[in-house]
Amino acid sequence: VEIGIEIIVLKKFLLDYELEMSHFVPAGVKFQNTSIIFWGWFLAVASIVDTAIFTMFRVPIRLTFLFRTGLLFILPSVQSLFSSIFNLKMFTEFMSISVFLWGTMLFFAWISVTTFGSWHEVSYKEEGEPVYINKDLDTLHGAFYSMFVAAVTGEYVDVFLPTLTACRTSGLLWFAFLILAKVLFESLTLDTLVSAYIRGAKASKAEASEIRAEGTLAAFETLASVEEVEQGEVISKELFLEFVNVFSRSPAMQFVPKDCAE
Repeated sequence: VEIGIEIIVLKKFLLDYELEMSHFVPAGVKFQNTSIIFWGWFLAVASIVDTAIFTMFRVPIRLTFLFRTGLLFILPSVQSLFSSIFNLKMFTEFMSISVFLWGTMLFFAWISVTTFGSWHEVSYKEEGEPVYINKDLDTLHGAFYSMFVAAVTGEYVDVFLPTLTACRTSGLLWFAFLILAKVLFESLTLDTLVSAYIRGAKASKAEASEIRAEGTLAAFETLASVEEVEQGEVISKELFLEFVNVFSRSPAMQFVPKDCAE
């Protein structure tokens, strides 16, 4: 089954190449990037070979995840998402916000080491094993890792429980940390990624609408010139809109809204 699916993927790239060479290249138009098609061939063939080797020899190491990740990244939607998020402008915005998050974690790690690093008493017992007050807070790197876990995951209760059990007033310290790190700076950091994706989606939508409009205008001019040569008159707008409506019903074509065609 796995090899059959990979053969279908390979067949898809072969058909794309045949379509490009048979219809668009003779017309002097570039519809698809042939480099992406060749990469698709390579990744599909490599995935088939890897699956066949595993089936015959049961090797312990497989590279299928690399080839399938590559196939995933050559999808136009994934490329658009990748280019929208991973660019210099977004990286600058992300670092300008995340530096406050990392600084907050480092600051509270230093406070926790200074305050609780020398507390070697037992806070409570868990399954018969003693849990010390300064668990993971006796060194700066250990405390920084604990602050990182508390800030980006939901395990902050396990991180703060030993100190909170022994010293209730430490709850004020951890409350301030959660407000700053988890509610404020982490939310701002994630919002940077979301806003970059939204900007990219809007730009892609605007570009697609512009391409649709240009293609529609070119098709109208082509049809009008043919009608003018054959019948001595220009094609009507109503007839063209009807043509676009029928043309958009094709499963292989993207739907063109009526307002865009107008």
